[in-house]
Amino acid sequence: AWCGASPNATRLAVLIALPSYALLTGASPSVRRAATMGALYLAARLLGRAVIPMAAVLAASFLLLLVSPPLIVDPGFQLTVVITAALVRWVPPLTAKLPGGPWLSGAVAVPIVAQLAAAPLVVLHFRSLIPGALVANLAALPLIAPTVLLSVLTTIVATVTSTGGALGLELVHLFTTLLSWVSGPARSMELVAPRLPSIAVLALIGAGWLGLQSGRMGRAGAAGWTAILLVAIAVQSRPPAAAKQIALLPVGDGAAILLQDGRHSVLVDAGRFSKEAARLLADRRLHTLDAVVATHTDEDHIGGMRAVLRTRRTELLLLPAWMMRAPETVPLLREARRTEAR
Repeated sequence: AWCGASPNATRLAVLIALPSYALLTGASPSVRRAATMGALYLAARLLGRAVIPMAAVLAASFLLLLVSPPLIVDPGFQLTVVITAALVRWVPPLTAKLPGGPWLSGAVAVPIVAQLAAAPLVVLHFRSLIPGALVANLAALPLIAPTVLLSVLTTIVATVTSTGGALGLELVHLFTTLLSWVSGPARSMELVAPRLPSIAVLALIGAGWLGLQSGRMGRAGAAGWTAILLVAIAVQSRPPAAAKQIALLPVGDGAAILLQDGRHSVLVDAGRFSKEAARLLADRRLHTLDAVVATHTDEDHIGGMRAVLRTRRTELLLLPAWMMRAPETVPLLREARRTEAR
């Protein structure tokens, strides 16, 4: 376009370049979806046809599934399709309702819609919930554009002068450090979520489909999606009935033993994998532990303990005296200090 090419010639050039771009960036599900939607848009414009955004989302999803049906169970594919469809459907009406100009209200509407759309899928696949993600996204928004532009500029400059490339890298590092600092508090408050019941998953699928429709039906679906999500979280957040038991948690490797006497709960060891014990405790709706006990420093006994300390309110961290001098214990002690476990 800068060189004076016609609009159709420009569209054709981009249409040819899109597959190469997708391959160079790793062809993840989100990139393939975006490249397919871009190709559909450009092809439609070349043919003189109008493009309906939601139709482009659904057509791109259908084509990707036609080529690779197993994508339907891929978390990345599900997230990119659901979030994009939600953005297309709900950002314009939400932007119109929010105060401020289109720029400001649009910048606020995008993360709100994206977070609400993504939350059930993130809980379903990754058992994770970050309450501060919305605020972190809004705070990071002013840093995204300069970071991307500086990265592209640095790549170009580095081909001409290594000194300029090095200076650009320093600036990029500064912005990525700021991004990490902005998102740090939200990441530190990550919650390990309980497993979503099957009936909640089915209800969310139905509400989500309705939420993409127009008019009153779409508003009812969006309200239902949000209500189901909040009810599921509220139900799973209720403390469990008092129990007296010694339970060997089914961790994939190592040991994790839960001791309960009806009022108090103690976890002895936490298996090898980072969030497995925390997820098993979340399934039991155990949000508070009187004590976490580490018996020794083998990875298959303390690998999951840091996540337990981070996501379950813990009164005491108990260790043998000799473990206080072991380097493997340092991350546990740091986490205990940060969460104020004694």
